[in-house]
Amino acid sequence: MVAVSKGFEIFAETQGEVPVPVDARRYLEEEPPAIRPVIPEILDMADKSFVIGPSKCRKSFFVLQTALCVATGRPWFGWHIPEAKRVSIVQYELQEAHYWRRLRRMADSLSISAVAWPG
Repeated sequence: MVAVSKGFEIFAETQGEVPVPVDARRYLEEEPPAIRPVIPEILDMADKSFVIGPSKCRKSFFVLQTALCVATGRPWFGWHIPEAKRVSIVQYELQEAHYWRRLRRMADSLSISAVAWPG
């Protein structure tokens, strides 16, 4: 947030790499846009998050399981996924064949098959 001499501006939106100022009066006069949950009360569309932990603590398995559950609309650690969403994973660590096998093992453990995959 940035206070300025002729009012109050919040840099909440971006246009490319450059923040765009928003008149804070708008926040008081208008209703906010609807929140589009991916995992209700945990993750919303366009949220950014980090998975941080020491080496070998299964962070990539956590991300893969999250992605599979979101992509198929399956429950995730007891949380309801309201609808399946498209998911992208950018993975630079493993060769494709290794990640392919990892994804299949994770999908099998979650009883996810290609036949049941939406869209």
